[in-house]
Amino acid sequence: MSKYAKKRREVSDDTQPAQSTPEGIGTPSSEGPMQSDAKAQTQRKCVLVVDDERDYRTIIERQLDSDYEIYAAQNGSEALSVLVWMYGEGKPPAVIITDQMMPIMDGDEFIAKVRKITKGLRFIMITSNTDITMDTLVPGGKPDRLIYKTDLLGSNGLQKAVTDLLGEQRGAQEE
Repeated sequence: MSKYAKKRREVSDDTQPAQSTPEGIGTPSSEGPMQSDAKAQTQRKCVLVVDDERDYRTIIERQLDSDYEIYAAQNGSEALSVLVWMYGEGKPPAVIITDQMMPIMDGDEFIAKVRKITKGLRFIMITSNTDITMDTLVPGGKPDRLIYKTDLLGSNGLQKAVTDLLGEQRGAQEE
């Protein structure tokens, strides 16, 4: 069974999500500050981050972890397993942030597969390749937002994109 980081729940190569451990709740870790109230932590919206580069997963987590419960996977295939686990735990993601180019399953292929199984999930795709635009992505795998990785550094653009998507989703549900 793989291990989760105490704050960021991340699976290793065996793609089986681990159960969080009670002793991990409320304890600080080198990954960042913990929320001391377990109940408050479970009430936060969840975000699934899918990227094969640990550094970018860390950057994204640091930008979002004060407002969201972050789960992570290293590629689209692994993310499908984490997604199933999240739904099983009653913690569906409010937003999924995925890299475009990854081993095993690219981001647009992952988005297309998820959209075939469930409706209503919002996606942000990140990429280092500035030649990629919304027009160059697979039609069924187009995200709701496209952000270049260079824009993640020293910016609140990702936080704003997540907030905007959740606002749009809430507005659509109210109509």
